[in-house]
Amino acid sequence: PYLILELDEHSAVAGAMTRLEAYKNVIENTMQKLNTELYVGLKAAN
Repeated sequence: PYLILELDEHSAVAGAMTRLEAYKNVIENTMQKLNTELYVGLKAAN
């Protein structure tokens, strides 16, 4: 996942923070999914 933020003089700090928090959630969910898939793959291989 990647994030592009375009900010200008009309951008609100709260809006940017919301987008950053959402991106953080995407990264956390992606990492959790990858860890789960890795664990399941290792368990199936045994």
